[in-house]
Amino acid sequence: MTLDLLKSHKNLFFDQTHFWPLLQNVTNSLKIEINLAKSKVATTSLVQIAQTITPNIFLVQKPYVRNGRIEVLPCQWTSWLSGNGKAGILFLPSRSSPIFLASGENTVIVKIPNRDKPLTVISAYSSPAANTEETIKDLEEVHTKLQNENLIIGADMNAHIFRWGYRANNNRGYQVENFLAEKNL
Repeated sequence: MTLDLLKSHKNLFFDQTHFWPLLQNVTNSLKIEINLAKSKVATTSLVQIAQTITPNIFLVQKPYVRNGRIEVLPCQWTSWLSGNGKAGILFLPSRSSPIFLASGENTVIVKIPNRDKPLTVISAYSSPAANTEETIKDLEEVHTKLQNENLIIGADMNAHIFRWGYRANNNRGYQVENFLAEKNL
């Protein structure tokens, strides 16, 4: 399982299926995407990392959640979760004021206003035991509604794709590749 970044002129898609962060400078701010494996230690480490590299946003999958919220986060951070609690967006204090747009079963969506064009950030998770089509349908719907906006999609789709370092594609991989190709991501 590896990281890959596929991008067009205005959209980015992150697939994080290892526990390594993907770092990318976008619109002069730092975004990090990572799977926390439901670990309190990993979530605590994320807080420590944030003190060193000062990102604006974390797109997380499988965060450490208790009582419907991500635990061990500083109270100054803002967080949003998907309905199943497996996809989240963490926003650290900055000059921007993010706007919560929606939370589905597998996705959470936030818009960040900026001078030129707003940036919409989506975090998604598709369990290996679940049907990937449901999460892809959610992503397609958002992409269609916001196709003229800048988008960042951070997702753990549990998909195996050859060009991402797997020996071969699995069915989930083909579904994700088709989505990326159809949407020109």
